[in-house]
Amino acid sequence: MQYIIVLTVVFVIMLLAPFVGAMAYCRKRKGSILNIQQEKIKDARYFGKSFAELVEKNISSVEEETIILSKEEEFVDGDEEISLPEEVEELIICQDKSFYSPKKVKVYQKEIYSGHNMAIVENEVKLRAAYAKEKMVLGEKTKIERWVDAEQTLAVYDQCNLGMSASAGKRLSIGKDCRFRRLYAPEILIGQYPEQIKDAMEHRNPRVFKAANQLDIKRNIDCVDQDVADEQGVADITVLSRGNVKILEHIIVKGDVRSHKGVRLCDDAVVCGNIFAEADVHIGKNAVVLGNVFTQGDIYIEENAMIGQKGKISSIIARETITFEKNVSVFGYVSCERGGKVVSSNLEREKQSWGFLPLTEFRTELYFNQLDEYEKVDEQGFRKEEFLKKVEIKVQAKKIPKSMFFDCEALEQVVLPDSIEKIGPYAFADCNSLKYITSFAKMKITSIGTSAFENCEALEIVEFPKELEILGGAAFGGCKGLKKVQFAENSRLKVVGNHCFRGCEKLEEIELPDSVEKIGLSAFADCKALKKISIPKSCEMEPGIMELRQKSGVQICCRGLEGEE
Repeated sequence: MQYIIVLTVVFVIMLLAPFVGAMAYCRKRKGSILNIQQEKIKDARYFGKSFAELVEKNISSVEEETIILSKEEEFVDGDEEISLPEEVEELIICQDKSFYSPKKVKVYQKEIYSGHNMAIVENEVKLRAAYAKEKMVLGEKTKIERWVDAEQTLAVYDQCNLGMSASAGKRLSIGKDCRFRRLYAPEILIGQYPEQIKDAMEHRNPRVFKAANQLDIKRNIDCVDQDVADEQGVADITVLSRGNVKILEHIIVKGDVRSHKGVRLCDDAVVCGNIFAEADVHIGKNAVVLGNVFTQGDIYIEENAMIGQKGKISSIIARETITFEKNVSVFGYVSCERGGKVVSSNLEREKQSWGFLPLTEFRTELYFNQLDEYEKVDEQGFRKEEFLKKVEIKVQAKKIPKSMFFDCEALEQVVLPDSIEKIGPYAFADCNSLKYITSFAKMKITSIGTSAFENCEALEIVEFPKELEILGGAAFGGCKGLKKVQFAENSRLKVVGNHCFRGCEKLEEIELPDSVEKIGLSAFADCKALKKISIPKSCEMEPGIMELRQKSGVQICCRGLEGEE
């Protein structure tokens, strides 16, 4: 019996010894923060950009029509009038002219560089790789061995094989019966031609594209139907399932769909988040996925479907194959290990010719001439419209809703009516080009919401109306260019919120009205140029002023009841 006990003790000691030693080692060893190089990202246009960079860097030092890239290469100067053979063995470099492939050339064994446009439109041309600084078009049955890339747009006609990668900086269109491995562009128009472009947003509900993802989880359901949706067909859930998941027609799922098997979106269904699946994913006609689609199986996408949304990059990635029907829009990246194809047998061209794909047209100015038109704007407004430069509201509107123009980077001028009484939170936040707010002092504004103008770095002068009572938290925080803040006579301002003018680096002086009752925490923090602030005596102990008293170089003038310092 003692022998068994001894063996048991020895066994336990031997079993625990490695764990005890490991714990002792970990306690003695000092941990360190893992250094993650955030700038190291995979560029979907790496091939084209790298090739162009090498050419542009070394072209000035060429000798006897040779250029140093990864090694010394002979090249043909495409800017000169020369005759090319049926099979071209050298690089082709065009700096000053667009490159148009001669009819008799059938094979390009090396890369082609064009400093402007490129057109390879004769049937059955084979090329290794090509880059265009502007636009590119590939005619029918073009075969790419490696990659093609265009800085602006790339138009691909029927029955092309696009090799390892086809990409464009702005827009990419692909005709029928084409094959590919990887595609990238901010807007990919699949089963479409330059002369027959379809608007991806046509007949779609604009509210869907700005709905917030929902994290409430519904587990192990195989069908999302009206039983789990509200009267409008909206399922306010994220789906996690061990089996196949089916989203019925017209149902909107506000979260993600994750399945250990397959996922099927029926016609007109919408997923506002991502789709993750272990088996096949099938996306029906007119269906929409606003996020990414990942699967270990195949992906099949029917006509008029849409993946992603303008202004954001989404991904469609399959371990197996991806198949597209006609008129599909994708915003971002497409990749499949076993190859993809466009099957649009019923897709017909209006004319048998070729053309460059036009750039996307973006709205730069916005005008409201009718009150009804303004009041029916979607609750997310015009946020993140990166090309919008001017807004003019000509009707007698009462408010600017929350986030209406959030992150409109190019917005420079805003013309508002005198009737505006309230500017909602984040209404103009991150509009870092905003310079003018016309007639701001003449409005009847009573409150400016949290972060309403935060990070409007180009804003220099603000004149507040007398009706203003509340300046919300961080309302003008981060306005680095703000030099002057002026309040109207008989101002009714009561509250200067937390962080209200934080980071206004050029603001030198400010005089708050006698009506002010509260100055929030860090209201003037990081105002590096601030020299003088005048306040009512009743506010001298407010948090924002107490902080300033600890900062050398800022003169704080407390006025008496009669306004005397």
